Amino acid sequence: MNDWLEVHALLDDELSSEERTRIQEKVKTCKTTQAEWRAVRQIKTVLSEKCVHPDCDDVWEACTKRIDQIERTKRAEAFVGKYAWGLCGSFCVLILIAAGYTRMNGGNLRPGDLADVGASMVSISAPTSQTPSVQRQWLQNNLSQTMHPTEQRLNVVRGAIGHLDDGRRVTEAILQDDAGQLTLFVVERANKVDDVEHVDSRYSGGMIGSKNCITWTDGGNAYLLAGERSLTDLCQRADSLLAR
Repeated sequence: MNDWLEVHALLDDELSSEERTRIQEKVKTCKTTQAEWRAVRQIKTVLSEKCVHPDCDDVWEACTKRIDQIERTKRAEAFVGKYAWGLCGSFCVLILIAAGYTRMNGGNLRPGDLADVGASMVSISAPTSQTPSVQRQWLQNNLSQTMHPTEQRLNVVRGAIGHLDDGRRVTEAILQDDAGQLTLFVVERANKVDDVEHVDSRYSGGMIGSKNCITWTDGGNAYLLAGERSLTDLCQRADSLLAR
């Protein structure tokens, strides 16, 4: 051991009895060792007298908690890293099963689901001609082949396409007749409409916002016709659209 290390060890009482006796004799006889001993003793004296010993229990507790959090995070990351492929595969299978079930069986729909769908709608061009055959062709191409309007005064004002929160497509057509405007929605993969009451054997009635609406389903899709008029009048307008 070097002399200066032995001096430090002597002052810190870290030597065996034989080593302590030997270095004490050296301090008495060696001026260099004596100087080292005095310097180290002076430093330790100043440190013991001047250094403040703060109360840091709260800081230590916070540190230990943070260390525990880091350890838990590391364990979680290790688990995810080890089983990530398996977890992702399981989620993908569940998503595919749910999507397949929805596609095969359709899904429920409430008129209220359409109240806020306007923000996601993207306009599509309306027919440029008011000729009944052109109007009918536009409705069949954009909404449904079941559309065969017989009312010549029922015209398409504009159209739009959007999606519900679950991804199902919604097609909208704004129609105009002598009594004002109507809104026709077609929602794909919707074989049942909830929150409505039967009006007759063909239609059910409900509300979209503050407007009356009637609903029916056909071919796995749901149809909703809304307007500021009675349910009876809406049923008649639907009949003229579908040529029942």
